[in-house]
Amino acid sequence: MRRGVVLAAALACLMVTILICSALAVTVVREHRALLRRQQQTQALWVAESAVSRARAQLRRNPEYAGETWTIPAADFAGRFPAKAVITLSADEENPSQVRLHVEAYYPDDPVNRILAKRELSIPISPAEETTPE
Repeated sequence: MRRGVVLAAALACLMVTILICSALAVTVVREHRALLRRQQQTQALWVAESAVSRARAQLRRNPEYAGETWTIPAADFAGRFPAKAVITLSADEENPSQVRLHVEAYYPDDPVNRILAKRELSIPISPAEETTPE
């Protein structure tokens, strides 16, 4: 009879330990996914900023530049995944001496699991003027 009580107590302790370990494992996985998501959000923001710089440089070289879809292989920026930025330029309705730049950056460049970062600002047509970010 005493052996049965000890065995039941040992099994109960084992079950509690398994439940605690399972809860910790779930928490670790959840935190890891959240960290990965934050890293991808940061990377998407940097891709968007890079696309703004790229558009400015392209516009300085070619005043007829109207935008592009810029695909960035993972190896080009030490990322784990490729990225994509859609750059579009349009006339600025409020200020004819500027163009509106709209950037949508995706990281990773995956149709399902991706982060979208957007940037929209006015860029002066002549390089001497200042920009007005929004």
